[in-house]
Amino acid sequence: MALQNKVLEVQLTVGDLQRQVGDPRSAIATYTKAMPVMEALTRRDPANTTWQRLRGNLESDFGFALLDGGDYKAGLEQLGVAIETQQALVSRDPQSTTWQGDLSRSYTRAGDAQLALGEIDRGIAQYQLALDIRQKLVAKDAKS
Repeated sequence: MALQNKVLEVQLTVGDLQRQVGDPRSAIATYTKAMPVMEALTRRDPANTTWQRLRGNLESDFGFALLDGGDYKAGLEQLGVAIETQQALVSRDPQSTTWQGDLSRSYTRAGDAQLALGEIDRGIAQYQLALDIRQKLVAKDAKS
C-alpha cells in the first residue's frame, strides 16, 4: 500500500508537469496509468478522505488534460466524475475550505468545456456554481 501511494505521487507529479509544459497527450497517458492505482487505494480504504481527495484531484487533472488536448466531451465527462467525488467529500465536511476549493476548480473547468462545446447556458451555470463557492469562502475568511 505504501509503495502504491509513492508510485501514485510520482505519476501525479509527472502528469501535472506534462500538462504545465503543454504536453496534454503525455499527461493523459500518465493519468490513465495512475487511475488503476488510485482506484485500488480508495477501494482498499473508502473512508480515507486523504485518498478520496487525491482521487478527486486526479480525476479533475485528467479532465483538464483532456480539455487541453481538445477532447472537450471526454474532458467534461471526466470532470463530472471528479465533481461527484469532490461533492461527496464536501458533503462529509461542508466546513472544509480545501474540499470546496477543489470542487470550485472543477466546476470552473467544466464551464470551460461547456463553452467549448457551444453549451453557453450550461457553461454559465457551471461558472455560477464555482462563483457561489468562492464567494462563500471569501465571506468566511476575506484575508485568505
